Parts: sequence; C-alpha cells; structure tokens
Amino acid sequence: MHVHVTKGHPNPASTKFWILKDGTAKLSNNKAELSSKDLKKTFLNCVELGRITLG
Repeated sequence: MHVHVTKGHPNPASTKFWILKDGTAKLSNNKAELSSKDLKKTFLNCVELGRITLG
C-alpha cells in the first residue's frame, strides 16, 4: 500500500510513501519538495499508519 502526501490541495507532484508489511514506511519520492522537518513528521505519521491492521 502507498500514500501520497502534499501540502494544500492534492496534485500530481505529491510525495509518496510505501507502507510495508512489517509496519514500516519507505519514502518513494519527495516530488512535493517537503522540508526535512515536514518530511520527518510525515514519515513518522506514515509509520504509525502502517501499524494499523487493514482488513
């Protein structure tokens, strides 16, 4: 599963994370050019999302 992240409205230039089976997240790209601070915060949120069991 993957998630797209951007500030403001959704657009094709969004940052993408893959949520892996082990509950971790992997950055695929940073097309939205999020700052390192926002990227770190977003990455940590994605890891938390990955810990949710999707049915």
